[in-house]
Amino acid sequence: KNKYSGGIDKIIEKFKNTLEIAGNDMSLDLKKIDPELFAIYNKSIKPINDAVEKIENRVWRKIEMNEQIIVRQISKLFNNLLPEEDFQERKLNIYYFLNKYGEDFLKILYQSLIIDKPGHNIFCVK
Repeated sequence: KNKYSGGIDKIIEKFKNTLEIAGNDMSLDLKKIDPELFAIYNKSIKPINDAVEKIENRVWRKIEMNEQIIVRQISKLFNNLLPEEDFQERKLNIYYFLNKYGEDFLKILYQSLIIDKPGHNIFCVK
């Protein structure tokens, strides 16, 4: 459980508290009516509590999975922004691309460049 769950922890706790309060009230009334009803209630409430706990566990597992995805995405982002934990220009320079794509790389860039369009150009080299 963590503080980044979007408040679901408070909702689950509120639901469990409401269920417990209602169950306690009901059990007291059942005990007054008939002790057998009280015994039936006690047997029946455990599966209900187990189901609530099962749902809660699934919620936390799903939140944890989503957080792991986010951590991996952020890690990829940093690896791309800071390859080998250093500035891009110190690790990824023209020689890296010439080695990877060959001597025609500069020709491909030149042919792909759109001169009359202001702004950034995005290149896809295969």
